Amino acid sequence: MDDMDWRRFAAEDPIRWRGDPEDDCVCYWAGLLLRAEQMDEDSWWWAVYDGDKQVNSSDNEPFSHRPEPCRSGEQARAAAERAARRWLGLMER
Repeated sequence: MDDMDWRRFAAEDPIRWRGDPEDDCVCYWAGLLLRAEQMDEDSWWWAVYDGDKQVNSSDNEPFSHRPEPCRSGEQARAAAERAARRWLGLMER
């Protein structure tokens, strides 16, 4: 089983966030690190890391379907989850 096969298999596990969902939280899922963090009162940042490399974030989301920034932790976590699934080839870009 190659690395991508393992990750796709691991992606069948549910995504479980840790930390404070109203401020700063992380998730380790399918070999990736997902982060969501409140930056200002109504602005959230999110990112996806593959090892030490940031592969996507709200700062440089190339396939964004959201022209507005994330305004809640729920939106930021959902955006990170979509980006992680796209990175693993589980969603269309």
